[in-house]
Amino acid sequence: MIIYNTISKGFLAIGYHLEKASKQHINMDVLNSLISSITFFVEIESKNSPLLLKQLFVHIFFNPAIWIYCSIDVCFVLFY
Repeated sequence: MIIYNTISKGFLAIGYHLEKASKQHINMDVLNSLISSITFFVEIESKNSPLLLKQLFVHIFFNPAIWIYCSIDVCFVLFY
């Protein structure tokens, strides 16, 4: 159970650190890496993929504290 709790909080930890990072560091490379991780989880078709995708969206993509002060290029790709 302890191992599951540690693994299940990975995207929460990543989201927290992205919130605290300088917004200059959250650039198109970071966004493209996150988008490619979506593609990866969809393509592997693992039994844990839906859970990981949900956590990725909840803790990172739907977290306005990460994206609110990013460059306009990053926001444009993210929201459109």
